[in-house]
Amino acid sequence: MKTAARISALFMFIGLMSFSGVAAAQYAPPPPPPPPPDAGPEAEPPPAANPLPLPASPHVAPPPTAQPPPAGRCGVPQAPPCYRPPSRYRPARRFWRLGLYLGAGGGGFGIIGAKGPYEHISAGGMANMWVGLNFTRRFALELGFMGSIHNEQFTEYDGTYWNENEMMLWGVTLDAKFNMVAPGWRRRFVPYLQAGIGAYGLLGDSYDEYGYVGTQTLASGAGVQLGGGLDIYLTRWLVLGGRLLYRGIVLGKMDCGNTTDRCTADAEDSSTVLHGLTAEINMSIVF
Repeated sequence: MKTAARISALFMFIGLMSFSGVAAAQYAPPPPPPPPPDAGPEAEPPPAANPLPLPASPHVAPPPTAQPPPAGRCGVPQAPPCYRPPSRYRPARRFWRLGLYLGAGGGGFGIIGAKGPYEHISAGGMANMWVGLNFTRRFALELGFMGSIHNEQFTEYDGTYWNENEMMLWGVTLDAKFNMVAPGWRRRFVPYLQAGIGAYGLLGDSYDEYGYVGTQTLASGAGVQLGGGLDIYLTRWLVLGGRLLYRGIVLGKMDCGNTTDRCTADAEDSSTVLHGLTAEINMSIVF
């Protein structure tokens, strides 16, 4: 009995040792690869084998994976046509208006200098109106009409009696206007330069050898305008402004048929040259 028990224990011990050796051989790491035959003593060691990936931690979220978009959405290749709703974006209204504009203003006409039959013409009040066309935000053309009332002093009879003749200086002008800055929502004060030419005339009482004839054009000629001003855009269509212009005017010879008129002398029967300065406040409407 004791002999049989010892033999059984011996076989069990041998079996356990065999099983443990097989398990150790199965789970042992593989041996490193042999070095290449050409590797010398200074050759770099071979790279270590990639370690096995660690198991995912329960506290770390897995990396996101790209999800394919569902079929039929806009932008997916080979998707059926879909409806795009209109955008809610509304572009801002353009401040500047191209096209016609009308204006009118009033002020004074000062005489800087004069020479000729009407060299004693006085300063007076003036009014004008114009129609303009904006070609760009900076350039425009204006066609205008102006009229100013003046007094001209002349002698009657033997030179001992003085009288004043009221006359009107009129002009039809064509001017080019250049804005120094482009008007906009944040630029409502717009200075500008202006230059042009015009046809002028002097309207007043006329006399002949029989006396008073009536009111007619006494002289006519041409002139130039040069100056500038400032426009203040109250709204997109309403503009308040002011400008200052130099006007150089040359009027033709007069027909002095009346001996009582001051231009009967031969020395005075010549052209009239006027140098004037007009200042005005105006208002214009942009269509």
